[in-house]
Amino acid sequence: MDLLSLSRKVFFVFILTNLFTVSSQEKYQSLLWKIEGNGLSKASYLYGTMHVSSKIAFNLGDEFFDALSSADAVALETNPEVWLDFYRGEDLMEASNLVYSRRNLFSSNRFYKNFTSIPSYDLERFQRFLGPQDRILNQLLYRFNYGEENYEETTYLDMFLFQSARKEGKPIFSLEDFMESFFLARRASLPDEDAEEDNSFRNQRMSQADLQTAYLERNLDLMDSMITENFSNNYRKYLLDIRNENMVEALDSLMPKMSIFSGVGAAHLAGEKGMIEMLREKGYTVSPVSFSKSSNASKTFNKIKKSSIDMPTSIVHSEDGRIELESVGKFYSEDLGRNMDLYQSHFLPDFANGAYYSYKRMIKVPYGENYREKGGLDYIDSILYLAIPGDISKQKSTSVGDYDAIEVTSELSRNRYLKQLIVDTPEEIIVFKASGNKSFIKSKNVKTYFKSIKINPDSKATQLEPLGVQIDLPENHIIAHQDKGNFLIN
Repeated sequence: MDLLSLSRKVFFVFILTNLFTVSSQEKYQSLLWKIEGNGLSKASYLYGTMHVSSKIAFNLGDEFFDALSSADAVALETNPEVWLDFYRGEDLMEASNLVYSRRNLFSSNRFYKNFTSIPSYDLERFQRFLGPQDRILNQLLYRFNYGEENYEETTYLDMFLFQSARKEGKPIFSLEDFMESFFLARRASLPDEDAEEDNSFRNQRMSQADLQTAYLERNLDLMDSMITENFSNNYRKYLLDIRNENMVEALDSLMPKMSIFSGVGAAHLAGEKGMIEMLREKGYTVSPVSFSKSSNASKTFNKIKKSSIDMPTSIVHSEDGRIELESVGKFYSEDLGRNMDLYQSHFLPDFANGAYYSYKRMIKVPYGENYREKGGLDYIDSILYLAIPGDISKQKSTSVGDYDAIEVTSELSRNRYLKQLIVDTPEEIIVFKASGNKSFIKSKNVKTYFKSIKINPDSKATQLEPLGVQIDLPENHIIAHQDKGNFLIN
């Protein structure tokens, strides 16, 4: 064999080897995967999401909406409707209340500081009081990054999938137990036992720009290699591998009964212990679906995003029984820390509509600074333009029972609206809020919510007897934040 022929053969083998290597490395080049076979009567789908509101996560093609429309149900890592009940569960609340009471309320410095502090009534205080309820709800509903308004959508992709299912009346399933995944995530942050240096999650970094580029290119191979190179074995084991197995088991039990569109974090899909390979090992045919985008995808997306649905309602009461209203669920108390002696704040996410309801209570303290000049509705009315966020579109004077009130609606950024009813009572100022898109603000639920509001003259449920306390209270009184093991009576 001459040298030229040998060189050609070596070159040919080299090319084949490289082609095979590239082919084997690029096994996962799609975000959407079709699941068939293994006795399924109808195909299901698996989609890799990003848990962010960035437009990068919403570069959705026609195949995405075709698959979502064809599915009988939607499955997510966890159903967001269970999150608050877990975080506000009795065990966690009892522990946090104990810590809060011992470390903050009853320490000598804090007790006397609170007891002798004089609250002031000014523009800054009312701006906080009348501002959007974004402290907790942003993480639950939106995940906005301030300053990125022009590069983000109105929610994050997993929540969009949830809302789409709710608006179309489709069942929603959790692929894993929320409490188990919560504690697995905690274990994922621990350093590897055999690590020579601390390689815990807090000490690991990965370029967000590179990650976003890989996602935008639908390159799950690259994402998987980035995780392998940058994170600990504990991270992969507890945050990915174990949870992947749990979610595949859940899908395996659901798909024979109905067609499922499942949305999970993109990091869960690729790799030997990724969900794609685990489904294949169970006998399913899992194949990539090519990306194709037309104007139809944008039209479908905007239609879902801008719509709203009415949810079932019931009568609820504030913890002290003074407030009664009709809403789509129970309200959750917000921990305001050092401001809890003057404020109470309660919120209710409407996950289906990407919206929320809330009410805040500001106790009137007659000895407060500027109280007589600025502690009532007249002063609020005079600063309304400055205190209300966004552009005021509607404003009118009204009443709730015997109490004067102001109703005001304003337009915020990202096509959101905030409707507020500010009620002035002798003991406190109460503001009721609802915020969402234009369709939501005009919905039957929101109209019912504001129309149903009733405010009693005083608190009904004092709950003092179990403490062995007897107090002669004035005819009109309110009792604040009973859930913290202490009472503020006004």
